[in-house]
Amino acid sequence: MARAIFRRIEYDLFEALMRAKLPGSIYQVLLVVIDYTIGYRKETAKIPLSRFQQQTGLSRVGVIKAIRGAEKRHIISVDRTGVNAKIPASYTLSLEYTEWITG
Repeated sequence: MARAIFRRIEYDLFEALMRAKLPGSIYQVLLVVIDYTIGYRKETAKIPLSRFQQQTGLSRVGVIKAIRGAEKRHIISVDRTGVNAKIPASYTLSLEYTEWITG
């Protein structure tokens, strides 16, 4: 599927992102997940840690911490089933904005 030139996101998601008070690294990881899910019109996307590193400029440890932070805040869910060096985890953006823990 071709990558979109721009991203259309629902206004509710846009408002939730504006209101969320999150550390910058979590925002960066969240934008990558949005890019690979909403950007490709998918609910879930397999994204290697190296891709997060390339797109955010964060270290591997920084990416892992940011992903865990977004997970703990119920913003994304991560399926690590069967994950190994060749199979990346699957990431899903939570569209239940009222359940996000921010601030």
